Amino acid sequence: MLTRMNYLFIGAIWFLSVVMLRAQDKQSNLIVHTEVFYFNSGKSDLLSRHQQKIVKIVKVLQENEAAKVSIAAHTDSVGTAEANESLAEARANSILEALVAQKIQREKLNVISYGEYAPSARNETAEGRAENRRVTVKIWKPSKSKEIVVSKVPEYWVQGEVRDQYSKNVLPNTMVIAYRMGEQDTVYTDSKGRYQIPFLEKETVLIEARKVKFFFQTKQTSLVAKKVAIINFELVPAIIGNKMPLGGLYFKGGTSLLLPSSKQALLALLEFLKMNKDLRIELGGHVNVPNQAPVLENSSDFILSEARARTVFNYLVEEGIVENRIVYKGYGNWQMLYPKATDLNKQQANRRVELKIIE
Repeated sequence: MLTRMNYLFIGAIWFLSVVMLRAQDKQSNLIVHTEVFYFNSGKSDLLSRHQQKIVKIVKVLQENEAAKVSIAAHTDSVGTAEANESLAEARANSILEALVAQKIQREKLNVISYGEYAPSARNETAEGRAENRRVTVKIWKPSKSKEIVVSKVPEYWVQGEVRDQYSKNVLPNTMVIAYRMGEQDTVYTDSKGRYQIPFLEKETVLIEARKVKFFFQTKQTSLVAKKVAIINFELVPAIIGNKMPLGGLYFKGGTSLLLPSSKQALLALLEFLKMNKDLRIELGGHVNVPNQAPVLENSSDFILSEARARTVFNYLVEEGIVENRIVYKGYGNWQMLYPKATDLNKQQANRRVELKIIE
């Protein structure tokens, strides 16, 4: 069995070879500046201490004409998920508008609103909540990979293995994607179903495993220097009757309007259908009405569940998926994951759209 030091040594060699390869055939994105803005609880307005950071960002952008900006907004877990989604978006927009006011072009600015769903610290303590009330601004620019300092040994790592959830067999040649600011890295599992991805700096990343005839799966981790983050996947086969909750789809409370943080989940669903062209699916919409009898089909709650499924259906059709491959249906509160939910996270889990293979 390989030890952690074995992995680090192999990974370092692998990382340097990948960098050399990139220099031959494609461009990468180089992060040139990072600023973190911390906000008071429940607030989104910029404070005087933030203005100096705005000035720094503007200066870096003026010195790097080709650079673009990623603005990632977060909250702590106080309040409802919907309120935190709106609060995170407001925080991001406050920074965006401040940059626009300094003559920075809007098309250079990309906003990602995570709400409470990507904490960098534990929300159980006041210190952790303060750490989570943040907006991270990263400036990046297209860069020939040879500009990357190849002598720098990465200190952050994600590694793991991918298996079939049913048979427990390893899944070689599975695509594993790491999403981060401004770019994404893609690797494939080896013959033993293992993968490893190095990083040059601390950040919160999303890791997604994709394989034909299997449901995609996404997990999140926060990187810690010189400590390997182990992220294993067990993928569910995409066979008739199997279901997959579409995690990452967030609706504005009481509506079928998808929140901006749903973008990545929609793109993953779209890619799943493109990779599995022979599958036909049902989109099932669900609402959170716990501790009550099943709602009636003509009730507003049931109609809302159907509308949420229809929203996802419309997105897929607009993006080119053939309409007869998809049906949508509302289920009201008939199939809640947590029928007696009082916890906010469980209530959010009830409020979902679910994919089922029907053909």
